[in-house]
Amino acid sequence: MAFTLEDHTNAIAAYLPNGRTFEAKGIQGSNFRQLLTGIAGEFQRAQCYIQTLEDEFIPDLTTLFIDEWEQALGIPDLCFTGTGTDDERRRDILTKLSLLGVQTVEDFENVALVFGLTAEVLAGVDSAVVFPDITSARYTIVVNVTLPERFIYTFPFTFGSNLLVFLQCIFDQVKPENCQVIFEGI
Repeated sequence: MAFTLEDHTNAIAAYLPNGRTFEAKGIQGSNFRQLLTGIAGEFQRAQCYIQTLEDEFIPDLTTLFIDEWEQALGIPDLCFTGTGTDDERRRDILTKLSLLGVQTVEDFENVALVFGLTAEVLAGVDSAVVFPDITSARYTIVVNVTLPERFIYTFPFTFGSNLLVFLQCIFDQVKPENCQVIFEGI
């Protein structure tokens, strides 16, 4: 709720004591009332700035602070370009924020769902992939991605969007440093 200039002026006047010194606080047109109105104008401007900050601080609603959010999250990087429409940039900010907590198998699978892809994530030891030794299997994350319908013939390039490349980039960023990620069936 935005307060009017008169509301601010009355609030300031209410804090002043009664008595002869401050009796002009309630008299419209008096010099003292005009002084209070001038001070109240500054309070009103400050309130507008605070409201703007409150409205713009939330990353999925911001327009003014998109650059600041991207900078705080390290965008642009290998996966996120920091370009596109404001909606796309806000989506990337929210995605990058959500990636800060990716740890479990379910977290990785949920990241894929954000981009409309279904992924089955397994530890290397639980997958059908053959590894040269158990240590390699222990430090490997295997991802089986179900892609949207595509041609039966395999082309040497990808049609449509680069969602899979983007998902691979993201998984490589959020995986533990001592692990590798293998995408199967691609």
